[in-house]
Amino acid sequence: MVDDDAYVRGVVCGTLRAAGYKVHELLDATEAETLLRQNPVSLLVTDVVMPGVSGPELVERLGDACPPVLFCSGYTPDDELRCAVRDGRVALLPKPFTGPELLATIRRVLDEAATRMARRTSRPSRQ
Repeated sequence: MVDDDAYVRGVVCGTLRAAGYKVHELLDATEAETLLRQNPVSLLVTDVVMPGVSGPELVERLGDACPPVLFCSGYTPDDELRCAVRDGRVALLPKPFTGPELLATIRRVLDEAATRMARRTSRPSRQ
């Protein structure tokens, strides 16, 4: 979970831990990039607008190494982010949200990622 707002980060991380998720609590995209390049994670939950490197910039920097992404934002997303959400590359949860909304969205994103992975691995090779 990456968010520059300590309160938001604490509430989200506390909600996720209480639901049984293992959570890395990160202050900024630079910390997150370092962690994600060294440790595989199942999901990146990040704010969109942060000082320095934004959430979308973090995803771009990670490229193929990026896990599924859930953006949480209180701002209206730009056109590029809206396209990524429509294409299913990322999910967006508008702030403010409730704990149950967060948990339901995370479950959906993880399930969709697992389904996509299963489809990729079960395709017969073409020769």
